[in-house]
Amino acid sequence: MSEKDNFDSADVRIAQKNSKPDADTESRLAIHEAAIQELFKRVEAAARAADSLEPGRKKMEKHMSTLTRTEKRVYPLLARGKTDKEIAADLGITPRTASMHVANIKTKLGIDDRADFILPSPFL
Repeated sequence: MSEKDNFDSADVRIAQKNSKPDADTESRLAIHEAAIQELFKRVEAAARAADSLEPGRKKMEKHMSTLTRTEKRVYPLLARGKTDKEIAADLGITPRTASMHVANIKTKLGIDDRADFILPSPFL
């Protein structure tokens, strides 16, 4: 950065300090500041939510590690709400085989209802 650039930047900062912004500028600054505060609140809320979900996520990851390679391929399809027949068609297996994989996943993850799979997942 040249001396001229430093001088120009310093002039701008001094001018900003010494001049009073007009009403329109003040209004825009207030709106901008409110938006920044709202963003910080949302980021903090998201961080708190993520912290509260951490134990459940770790438990799910532990259970997911017990799934076979094929069950890990079935899981995202199941989580998207696909039927055994649709899963079978997507993976090139029989509906009965897909059904067995779904049953194994349900047992390993301790899930009774198929609707409980339809949740956000890190494996989708």
